Amino acid sequence: VSTPRLSVVIATWNRLQLLSELLDALNQQSLAADAFEVIVVDDGSKVPVAPELAKRRDRYTLRVLTQQNAGAAAARHAGVRDAKAPIVVITDDDMLVPPEFLAEHLKAHDAGYTLVLGHIDNEPGLDTKPLFERFHAEQLARFVARYSREPTKVRGVMVCTGNVSFRRDDYLRVGGFDRSLDRSEDRELGVRLQKAGARLFFAKDARTINRSDHLDTKVWM
Repeated sequence: VSTPRLSVVIATWNRLQLLSELLDALNQQSLAADAFEVIVVDDGSKVPVAPELAKRRDRYTLRVLTQQNAGAAAARHAGVRDAKAPIVVITDDDMLVPPEFLAEHLKAHDAGYTLVLGHIDNEPGLDTKPLFERFHAEQLARFVARYSREPTKVRGVMVCTGNVSFRRDDYLRVGGFDRSLDRSEDRELGVRLQKAGARLFFAKDARTINRSDHLDTKVWM
């Protein structure tokens, strides 16, 4: 069996429906099915996802890891450690991905970049979302507008686990996500990867569509 070129790591927690729709979207990738694998890490969901995902018949290899709730950083770290491919793509369980998503990440790595930030878009109907969601969307839109013009000017502090890829060896070399952090573990990892010499790039065409279901102000505070 040939080694996949990309490993997609998805941490999940109590979002089986959204996760299933994301896994369906990964079946539609333009990249050949044997070029990537998908690793789902269930971070202690109230109803474990493994039994439901075992019923799936995807065209790609899907593995499911289950752990007691330890936070997103620990879940993603477990997924990266389990990954078989040299390049890891991370996205969130509330994202949708267009068919060219993985191919665009791979194209950037083939061009020599080693830390690739993707384009996080927002689903329609944002005007009905809470104010903090609209504020976050505006920040993302400004990011896209600026770095579409200067894609190599992105910095590690802008890394977001909603849409990022890196070399697995680089990740392990710097120690991976800081599992003690509840928030911003993605940005902190990005800073360390940049300091370690990563070549950064903003891949505008590597899009994910954010379908955040956060309605609780406390989460944002």
